[in-house]
Amino acid sequence: MNKLNYIFIISLSLVLWGCNSYETIVKFKPYKEKDYITKRLDIYEVDTILFPVLDSIILKAESRPEYQELKTKIAFSFNTCKDYISGTERFSPNPYILIGVIYSPRFYNYGEWTQGVFSYKEYNFYVDTVEYNILLHKTGRFTTISCIAPQKYQFEFHHRGDKDLYWWYEYRDGQIFNRQ
Repeated sequence: MNKLNYIFIISLSLVLWGCNSYETIVKFKPYKEKDYITKRLDIYEVDTILFPVLDSIILKAESRPEYQELKTKIAFSFNTCKDYISGTERFSPNPYILIGVIYSPRFYNYGEWTQGVFSYKEYNFYVDTVEYNILLHKTGRFTTISCIAPQKYQFEFHHRGDKDLYWWYEYRDGQIFNRQ
């Protein structure tokens, strides 16, 4: 009978331990004034070929309920990169464009990635990479922003997973193709 009691107690302990929640608690340390830096951003003009794409992205973002109830206006990230041709191990000779919604511009990590900005229809598009960017043109002007220093940025707190919207495009032969 003693052996049966021990087995029961051990089994009960394992069952209760297995019910333990594995949720990660993210501790947020509020930013202080010393956590902010001033960053200089180049101002760009966007090529007119992007206007229909930007219009559709803005309409889609404005229609989402989680973006309509915000106290601050959303912004967008704008990146260009070279990527593999789908199904191959070769790089595409054409640049890919990634545009994403920045849910909370106040806490976006401009300090580490952002190199420039352009405005379109009262929205800011923060440019993270300009290496392959043939659709943006430098104006020779710049602006400064106050942002969180890269070493102080708390990614886990601001990351929203798959809740935000992203769009992929390819610029080829003077046209833009949706790649999603």
